[in-house]
This record gives sequence, C-alpha cells and structure tokens, in this order.
Amino acid sequence: MRFTAAVTCTFTTSIEKTRGTGVKTPFVKIGIVLDSPKRDLRGIALVAHELLKRGAEVYVMPMYQHGHDVPLLAPDAVLVNYARPNNAPLLRMFHALGVRTMVCDTEGGVLSETGADAPPNWARQFKALGLSRCIDRYFFWGARLRDAFAAAGALAADALEVTGCPRYDLCHSRWHALLDYPDRDFVLVNTNFSALNPKFGASADGEVRVFERMGWGRDYAHSLFKELQAVFPRYIEAIGRMAQRNPQRRFVVRPHPFEDAGLYERKFASLANVKVDGSGDVLNPISRADCIVHLNCGTAVESLLLGRTPISLEFLNTPVLRAHAPVPSAISCPATSPEDLDLLVSSHAARAARWRRDELFPVHIEPWFYRPDGRASERIACSMMDAAGGGGRRARRSVSHSIRGGARWPGARRWLQGVVCNVAGSRAAERLRSITNPARSEKSVGPKELMDLLNHYARCEAISARLHVEHARHPWTGLPLASLHARADMEK
Repeated sequence: MRFTAAVTCTFTTSIEKTRGTGVKTPFVKIGIVLDSPKRDLRGIALVAHELLKRGAEVYVMPMYQHGHDVPLLAPDAVLVNYARPNNAPLLRMFHALGVRTMVCDTEGGVLSETGADAPPNWARQFKALGLSRCIDRYFFWGARLRDAFAAAGALAADALEVTGCPRYDLCHSRWHALLDYPDRDFVLVNTNFSALNPKFGASADGEVRVFERMGWGRDYAHSLFKELQAVFPRYIEAIGRMAQRNPQRRFVVRPHPFEDAGLYERKFASLANVKVDGSGDVLNPISRADCIVHLNCGTAVESLLLGRTPISLEFLNTPVLRAHAPVPSAISCPATSPEDLDLLVSSHAARAARWRRDELFPVHIEPWFYRPDGRASERIACSMMDAAGGGGRRARRSVSHSIRGGARWPGARRWLQGVVCNVAGSRAAERLRSITNPARSEKSVGPKELMDLLNHYARCEAISARLHVEHARHPWTGLPLASLHARADMEK
C-alpha cells in the first residue's frame, strides 16, 4: 500500500530520519491519544500525517490503554486529549518517565459560561492541580481559552499556543474529498444527551459522578442534570412531531457518539421518514444535509464551517442549559416554536433571511476556534516536533509503571489489567475488555482504518512514501499492543 507526500520546505526538519541512506540521524517517536474514533480519528490521523511528513514515527494510542502503553513504548512526546483531576496522576507519571507531554483538549471550544470549563475556572483548576510541571505545551482551539490560562499564570507564556482543532480541518475545502454520505437533501438531527442516555456509562447517576471527577461541582452537576432530565422527553417528542408534521421531508437522527442509539431507534420506529444513523464521522452527513436541527450541540460549529444552517430548538432551551454551552445557540438560527421550526426546515429562504453566516465568524468562531484554514494539525505537528527534538530529557521504559497504568496505588482491577497488558499484550487486554463491555469495541481502531486515512491525506497532497502501519509491540515480549505504530520511508 502506498502513502504519498510532496517534498516541501515543511517536510525537512533538523530531526528528520533518513532510512536507507546509510546516514544515521536522530528521529522522534510521538504518541497521540485517541478517545472516540468516530469523532476524533480523522483529526488525529491528520496530525499523524503531518508528523510523518516531518520524519517522526507515530503511535496512535487508545485512551483506555495508553496508560499501559506509554511506559512500554517511551515516546519522546505524547499528545493527550485532556488534563483534568481524574488523569492528573497519569500526566505526572509521563513526566516522571521523561515523556514530553502536550495537550489538545477534545472539548476545548464549546465551553460553558460559569461551569468548570468556563475559561477562568478551567485555568484556575489547571493551576491548582500543579500540572504546569507536567505539561510542556498546551494547544488551544482559540485565543479566548489561551488568554484565560495566560491571565491565571497556569503555564509559561511560551507553552501556550493557539492552533485550532485538528478535526475541524476537515471542514476546509482542501480536505472535502474525504466527506461523503449516501443521502442528500435531508434534515439532520444531531442529538446531545450522552449524560442521560450513555452508551459507555452504566447510568445517568454514574455520569453525574464522572462530571464530579472531572472537576465540576456537585451542585452544578446536579442542577445541570435536573434540567436535562426535564428537557429530554420534550426533545424526543418535538423531533417526532416535527417528522409527523413534515411527511414530505426526510430526517436523519444522529446520536452523539457516546449515546445509546437504541433509544432513538425505538422511539422513532413507526416514522417512515426518520432514519437513525450514528455511523461514521458526523462531518459526512453534515456535508450533505439541507440543514441541521439541534439543542445546544457542538456540531453547530461544524455545520457553520461547512455552510449548513444549524437550527436551534430554542423553544425547548433553558437559561441553565444555554449557559452550559452558549456558542451553539449563538451561531444558530433560532426556532422559537414548533411552527417556526416547520418553517425553517422546509424553507431555505426563511433560513437565509435570519442566518448571516459571515457575520458570525469574527464574533463567535475566531475567538473560540481560531482560523478555519484547515491547518490546525500542521501547527500542532510543527510544535510537537520542535518540543520533542529538544535536549535535556530522554524518555525511559518501565514495566512497573505500565502495570500501575498511571495510578500510584492501583486497585486490584487496574493492577490485574496492567498485568494482562504486560503478560498477554494490551491488544489482548483490549479485546477482553470488549467482550465484557461490547460498547467499548467502538473505542478501538485497526491498522487498515488508519492506513486508509493516511493514504487519502497523502493523495490530497501528492506526496510519495512507503507507509507502514501495524500494532506496536511490547519491547520485551514482542506481543501486540493496542497502540498503532505508523512510520513512513520517504522516497527521493
């Protein structure tokens, strides 16, 4: 299988590796943590593509296994998907092992006004955790959150970088060839109730506890969940009645990646013009939809970037829910009643008269999501290569840290998982976990999926190289790990 790449000035760096030339030059190994493949894989693969162009070897690490794999693979740097109280011990472990640790938060743009992820609160919490010693660089989606971190003195100024979000790169025309969906001219309904309808959690009460562990106050979490519980049944009813009142229109209901799709399938089974489809990346259906209906859903941002009108169910919204995620409402065309909703989903002219896309960019997009230029992944890759190639620290391997998985004193369950990861390989441990929790299988990704994406990006840029993607191996047993190892032999 081929991987292409144009040899440009961005291709050559002082730490580029040159296999097959007889010249030994330093090269770097960089890990990237992957949480939700459905949501994040394309953006992460694009960062990997940019790193491979610059001579790095890349490890794509499933979130639930990276605490065991990082100590075994000892990458020079790792890009984690968040830095919060619940993963602070893991970040401290990476620092102790000499791994340069960088953050690009997967929830870094659609933030609340007063909750734990309101910019000032987020920055203060980060500083209070003492994570400044563990984080080498922090990549922000937009300047608003970066400025809050700078004002709080959460990290040194040169460690705070505004890059944009890699998964939003796919909204730029240079990568549109990757976007497709079998249907056309439909109304896309993007749901956002994973807290009440969790696929991976055991219950809504369990989700409340997750919120608390992530740093949200107990009172805030309970107030938020009370509002969600009141709105959710009304939301489902509103979607069903909208479909009934508009039989001439086709509706695609897309559950949040962390939601149980079965609930929607049961609720809308009797409606012939409604299809529930949570497959693939959300950008695919957005790119082919006529408009998008939502309630406080972050995909309003992707809709705007792709030129599709997001319609917010404001007649269901509440001050608490709107304050928890104000941007989606602010950039959407508001439906003020069920009748108004019918007008908006049926009339392009009605939407165009009330939604001024270009006026929203300087006010709501650039401060929170930076430049929509399709180059966030490139900015992150350049910065990571610069940081990883610096001297002074060398990552080391540690089986004992791998067994503990980031915990100082692991419980019996985590200790057993760490032992399995080292005796049988974390790939086997991942498979066992998928048997006991089938929903967890959606968190893993195979070599072919990553290879296909890397090949696509390469073709878009007309680059040429031999690409190798396989499961990484345990350094002592040789058994496969859950992490994927990608490298490229550049052709001259």
